[in-house]
Amino acid sequence: MALLLEQLDTLIDDMRQALVKDDWEALAVLDGNVRPLVESLMAEVQDGLVSSAVVEERLQALLVVCQQAQAGAENARDQARSALEGMRRTSSAARTYQDVSRGRSG
Repeated sequence: MALLLEQLDTLIDDMRQALVKDDWEALAVLDGNVRPLVESLMAEVQDGLVSSAVVEERLQALLVVCQQAQAGAENARDQARSALEGMRRTSSAARTYQDVSRGRSG
């Protein structure tokens, strides 16, 4: 019982740290560990080995971290989209200038 709860606590802490660092790759890896761990914990709840209230508290903390990660990922995606749009405009302006320059020298 205590081992799985410790593992979940560690996972939540690791996710928080990855979120603070905007380490989306680490978050993706950690996310892959959530389901098997939660399933194991739920089996222990069903077997009466761990309190459902304790697990519910941990799952609530996990949910908060996941919601923060989702919001952060959406923000990072929007920033990347804006940066790409800016690069496209710059590239287009450079091509236009190059075309105009070629027309003048040609």
